[in-house]
Amino acid sequence: MPDGSQRASERQSLSPCLQNLQTAAAILIGVDAFYTFDLRQRQLAKACGLKVQPATMPKPSRK
Repeated sequence: MPDGSQRASERQSLSPCLQNLQTAAAILIGVDAFYTFDLRQRQLAKACGLKVQPATMPKPSRK
């Protein structure tokens, strides 16, 4: 049985794959705007010609 750190590592490696699939799906269905707060996904979507929203990333709140 995988320990917690191994499961976290697996989730991190799956994340880019899922982001690529989401971006590809958006292109295939012809969305008008692509909403994401993930920096890498924003870069990918822009590179693929999608209009990324929000136009600017919100600044993280300090606590």
